[in-house]
Amino acid sequence: MGLTQRCSSSWLEKKPNKALFAAWKDYVQELSRVMSADALSQLRERTKSLCNQVAKAARGVMGFGSISAAERQAIDECANTWKGKQQPSASCC
Repeated sequence: MGLTQRCSSSWLEKKPNKALFAAWKDYVQELSRVMSADALSQLRERTKSLCNQVAKAARGVMGFGSISAAERQAIDECANTWKGKQQPSASCC
């Protein structure tokens, strides 16, 4: 199992530290300075799609179920980060 898989698996069991989200948001802000608008938009949509898939998979049998309001808020916050908007919260995809 690779590092990414180990991290994601552990994050499903225990919520990551708030500092991780802050670092990720800083990283996204830096990416927005060097990537084209089109590439950034594609990466944003892919990230949002993956967040939605994870949220859906965490619900019910075989992923059938709805995304909670808290999950939707966290996903929207992540999407806003890609747009250069940041809101004070510890949640993210």
